[in-house]
Amino acid sequence: MTSRSRLREAMAPGENGRPPILSPNMIKASLGNVGCSAAARFLESLGTTTPGDGLDSVTNPDTRELFKQDLAIYRHIFGRIGINMPTPAELAQADIDFGRLAELKETRPNHALVVAPLAMSLEKTGKLISEVTHNPYLQEKCTTAGINSNELGVVYAVIESWDQIVRDTAANWRLPATNDDNKWTAFLMPCGDEPKHLNISYAEMKRQNKTTIPLIGYIAYQAHRIYQNKQLIDSETLSLAAGEFIHVINERRVVPTVRWSVLNERLEINCTRLNSTKDNMGIRPPIG
Repeated sequence: MTSRSRLREAMAPGENGRPPILSPNMIKASLGNVGCSAAARFLESLGTTTPGDGLDSVTNPDTRELFKQDLAIYRHIFGRIGINMPTPAELAQADIDFGRLAELKETRPNHALVVAPLAMSLEKTGKLISEVTHNPYLQEKCTTAGINSNELGVVYAVIESWDQIVRDTAANWRLPATNDDNKWTAFLMPCGDEPKHLNISYAEMKRQNKTTIPLIGYIAYQAHRIYQNKQLIDSETLSLAAGEFIHVINERRVVPTVRWSVLNERLEINCTRLNSTKDNMGIRPPIG
């Protein structure tokens, strides 16, 4: 249980009307010079006020509206493949702090919100793109983005090791996630056409204590860009993705790479060795 969860528990009413161990007034008093308005925002971020929509801690109205739009798009994307995305309130119960994400977004305009599960079948992940391309409303946007293929291009080694990839991704994820089979999470990722850090290997990334994006989140974000009528990222580069696995043929430890192939007009997932470096390959560290 996190310190935030313990504080929520201490401030919750007990059985038979027993008052909470810590009352809101006690917390406000303990905050001293920060002021009542700051105390109120702090308590609100802990969920001690009347339950809201999960975005109560986002104080900037423009950022709040942006997040609402992003969440609606992600909910629609996953709904198209028969998956119900948790509400912002449900995500907040898993310690996903939209107030913190909003603060990060306001100082990092080149980062985008991603909401996605860490674990999902390859079949469902592929449908994130095929359902977008089959949507009549989005056909013009797909043409604008140059998407003429309705499938992911996935190499055999990744297909055979998909379960291993998502298990490793979930096991090593450093940000909050829901405690269910899908492990839903929310984060910001660098969303420029090129990765934030180029010419770095996965092994060197780990030595620097950095991380990179999960595969499913990356695919979901690319689908999100189609809905926004934006060009897909990684048009001339590769992004390293999380999820080490043993290559089914050469038995080496490898990691996935993802890109938008302009030539083949589709998203492609390949793999590379842990120590491989390329001038056009890099990482997109998630933050949250």
